[in-house]
Amino acid sequence: TNAGKNVIIPNVVGYDPENEDPIVKRRREAVVGAIKHAYGGYETHCMGQSELKPATGGCHNWMFPGIAMTAIDSLDTLLIAGLNGEYERAVAYLKQSLSWDKDMSVSVFEITIRCLGGFLSAYQMTRDNFFLESARQLGDRLLPAFKTPSNLPRSLVNLRTGSTSEPGWMSGMAVLAEIGTLQLEFASLSTHTKDSKYQIAVEAVYDRLKKVMPNNYLLPCYISPNDGSLMPSSITLG
Repeated sequence: TNAGKNVIIPNVVGYDPENEDPIVKRRREAVVGAIKHAYGGYETHCMGQSELKPATGGCHNWMFPGIAMTAIDSLDTLLIAGLNGEYERAVAYLKQSLSWDKDMSVSVFEITIRCLGGFLSAYQMTRDNFFLESARQLGDRLLPAFKTPSNLPRSLVNLRTGSTSEPGWMSGMAVLAEIGTLQLEFASLSTHTKDSKYQIAVEAVYDRLKKVMPNNYLLPCYISPNDGSLMPSSITLG
């Protein structure tokens, strides 16, 4: 297929498809089969929604109703697995139906790692400008979250209005594991669009964290996006 011809996948050192070990081949085919089964369930029952409930075949929209999150998040996996038919159907669906113009608040962290990252990795593998443009449009709608006195992003942003907030359980605080792990996708977006504003936004987060870094270098779980102050809490790993 065209997808298979245009994909950019680095060669695995030492891999020789002509002399593949039979055990390795069976394992590889089993992995591809598992991906095909899992994604096939989503495509059959829930395409256009967030995710599949595998035991019941029902759909779960979580916090992204109307966004085909699993399809976007699976683009690179489908290409790597050689499931070009599934990939091409997903792309056709997204090109026809994708819109970020939705009056709903989404998690900046979750939509970054799943959708922004999904489109960027697909672009890096195919150079299809649809993916880069979709990522750019999403990135622009996420940037209002960073407009705080501390430059630390708020957890939720409305994709249409740009209004920001935090879930009630967070008591107005930002979560370190969220704000400290947005840098890869936003920096990559700047690299590919040649627009530095995305990288500037996430580098400002690290600049703020450096200013409030404790002497033991162990930041707490929660930080105020209003003034960058630290909320005393347990230190967790993972």
